[in-house]
This record gives sequence, structure tokens and C-alpha cells, in this order.
Amino acid sequence: SLASSRNVDDPKVKSEIARQVLTLINDVPDTVERDTYRQRLARLLKIDERALQAISPQASPAGRKASARPRQARPERPAPPPDTQPGRQAHEMEKHCLRLLVRNPEALYTLDRHLQANGLSRFSALDFELGEHQSLAALVLQSLAQDQMEPTAFLHQSCPPELKPLLEELQQPLKYGEPKANRIMEDLMRTFLMLRLTRVNENILQMRFMQQDLQEQSTSPVSPYQELIPVYIQARSRLEKALAKVAEVD
Repeated sequence: SLASSRNVDDPKVKSEIARQVLTLINDVPDTVERDTYRQRLARLLKIDERALQAISPQASPAGRKASARPRQARPERPAPPPDTQPGRQAHEMEKHCLRLLVRNPEALYTLDRHLQANGLSRFSALDFELGEHQSLAALVLQSLAQDQMEPTAFLHQSCPPELKPLLEELQQPLKYGEPKANRIMEDLMRTFLMLRLTRVNENILQMRFMQQDLQEQSTSPVSPYQELIPVYIQARSRLEKALAKVAEVD
């Protein structure tokens, strides 16, 4: 990372890193993700997040003309909880996808059709990061690949002991009652697409960090990340288009 080979206890280094990284973070389109990355940066540099907020919206440095169009002040909003981070958010989305799938495994058929219609790969257990989530996602896929019993019955009978607690947790009654099949389908598609979108945005930001780090340490103008970033940006565009079309799916 940018800070890996530098003395982050030096106030001048902290300020330099903060300004460089905030430039990248401000390019992230989602407001919650921007705030989350700022929190992570504040923890890395061991400074108060308010100090970063003071740096981020500053006008152009001395000697450089300020933009002709003044920035509009953003409305005040409550700060997100300290433990809100992209990884935690993604794991909650993983769990919610599984919560919906154990209720209606056949919803995967519609999800896959929508993904492929928008140039995206089909649902996979590798879309999940946590080990037990991967295992349960694989079990859902197995329930659809067999024809000896109903998929939900297969989940109950074939679930290994180590996954039983997770399956039972996900099958607990929902707070506002059980959703109808069409509601499960729409919720699943939105959550799953947002999960992939979150991961793509994380990868784009990480590669930008690595690209900038490489440029600072090397005299070569060529960066191996320059070709990778556009690939992820294209993937992000396809995901955003697929997300916008969810309401049109029958």
C-alpha cells in the first residue's frame, strides 16, 4: 500500500498520504463507500476522521487558480457506525443472498438469466468470500442439480453438521413476515448485483492505490495496472446497467 514503505508516524508523511489517497476516494461514486474508505484511511494513519474531512474539500493550493464553479456544500448527515467497512457490508450482503436462496433456491434460475442477458457471469459459490457462505452457496447449487427431491428438502437433508447453525439462522422468520416469491426474486437480484458492485469498486480502488504506489517507487512510465483498471470499470458499468433493469424482470 501507499503507507507500507513510509513512516506514517511523521505528520508530514501522514498529510501527504492523506491528500493523495483522498483524491482517489473522492472518485468512488457511492456515498457510503466513500465514507467507509475515509474511515479506513483514518485508522491506517491513526488520525481523527474529522481531520480528513477538513483536508478533502479544501480549495486549490496556493499559486493555482481555484475552480470557476464553486463546489456545492453537501447536506449534513449522520456519520456511519465505526465498524461499517466494505468487507463487513459485503459479508452482510452475502448472508442476505443466502437468506433468500434457502427460502427459494429456484430463484437462481431467474438470477442467472438476468446476469447472462447483461453480459455477466452466472452465480457461483466463489461470489462469496466467507468459507461457510461459499459452502452453503455450493449446497444451494447442488440442490438444483439433483432431481431426487425438492431443493429445500435437499438442503435440510444434505446440510453438513458444521453448516447447520448457519442454515437454521438464515431460516428464522423474518421481522416483517415472509416475502412473496416475486419480492424474494427482486431482493435477491438487487442484493447480489450490489455485492458484485461492492467487490468491483474495492478492486478498482485497490489497484489505483497500487498503481500510484508503483509510480512513486519506479521511474518507468508503464504500469501493469493501467490495463486492469478499465476492465473493472467496464464490469462496473455492466453491473450498474443490470441493477437498473431489475424492476423490468418478470
